[in-house]
Amino acid sequence: MLIIELNEFDPNYFKKISKELNLEHIQHILKLNHATTFTDEQEEYQGLDPWVQWVSIHSGKPFKQHSICRLSETKKQNFKQIWNVFGEKNYSCGVWGVMNAPRGDNIGIKFFVPDPWSFDEFATPSYLNNFLSLPRYIAKNYLSIKISQSIKEFLKMINFIYHNRGNGKTRKFFRMILKSFFISGINIHTFSTLLDFLSTLYFIELKDKFNTNFNIIFLNHIAHIQHQFWNKPNQKISKHMKFALIICNEIIGMLIESLDKNEQLMIVNGIRQVLVKGEGLFVYRQKDPISFFKLFGVQSINTEQNMTNDGILIFNDSESRDEAVEILNNIYLKSTQKRIFYIELINSKKIFYQFNIKQKINADELIIFNKKSFKFFDLIECICERTGSHTQEGDIFYKGFILPERIYNHEIFDVLSNSIKH
Repeated sequence: MLIIELNEFDPNYFKKISKELNLEHIQHILKLNHATTFTDEQEEYQGLDPWVQWVSIHSGKPFKQHSICRLSETKKQNFKQIWNVFGEKNYSCGVWGVMNAPRGDNIGIKFFVPDPWSFDEFATPSYLNNFLSLPRYIAKNYLSIKISQSIKEFLKMINFIYHNRGNGKTRKFFRMILKSFFISGINIHTFSTLLDFLSTLYFIELKDKFNTNFNIIFLNHIAHIQHQFWNKPNQKISKHMKFALIICNEIIGMLIESLDKNEQLMIVNGIRQVLVKGEGLFVYRQKDPISFFKLFGVQSINTEQNMTNDGILIFNDSESRDEAVEILNNIYLKSTQKRIFYIELINSKKIFYQFNIKQKINADELIIFNKKSFKFFDLIECICERTGSHTQEGDIFYKGFILPERIYNHEIFDVLSNSIKH
């Protein structure tokens, strides 16, 4: 069994663009049996999010039961994941890149690689942690990258690639790097796309090496690109989207080729994105979170970034945490008097923060704190105007399963577990 978790892709857009670009492997999966997934959550950052919905899919529990709302909350999950169920039934399992998911019991697990944002989870076998070293460092520190440390993590990854070359992986990977030069150029967006391609190469190799029965791989590059570079139908496809789709087509082709003759297949997105370009949804974040918080008197011992405009502040004690909450709740925009941060308490030493402004900000906007004013764009940058937003519906394209036409995300767990041959 192979589960491809292709995060947030829009099948209607895939259908249109795969014909235009002649992406035969994408066209192939869109012709498989189809079911629509659904979730009751309606608001982004309050449940209608991939780091919430994938937890539901992997655990069989809806959001109101599992209560996992943020990235990197694997340690809060004390329930079985779907691979744990297969492992207990004497199935060998290969798991790569799953979002916000703990490994759980090691029974049956031949290899396991967490997502780069799950800082408390580690890969199995342990040498795979070197593959994670660079993406994990970037995910955790992308607003405060230290050159010396990034070089160190980069060398770990290069060393991993060098000692785990063969089977044409290196040749295939460098061919895609070369292709990126001519299509999208080398940048952070290209890196995220190439990372999924490289992940697939190693996933397939390990799947074949261990001859695993239950296999699952998570891919995020399409979601990332749709959020920022999804153009309207009457506009030319962006270079980043074009490269992402070409790589996606290559990935799907390799994964399908890796299937055994009667192997079950499921391609899942959990939630889709809908095109929102031009609707005025902007994403902002601090240019330098550590300097920003110090400027306002927040004395955190550490800052961990999440995906975009949010993160975790870590303190030495509850008193420091409470002082920080009081400060952050009193930082607001001059024009609207709106607080710029949404805050959640995690525990006595941690808080979750998210930049809470989505509208277009004027160049002369000010931030107010304790009757002092600061120029907004001296401290804050606009990442992008969003081009894709989450929807309640998702998709399953499949063969070898029996599925209803419409299914809740958490019910996918039962479909998979009930497919186990006793």
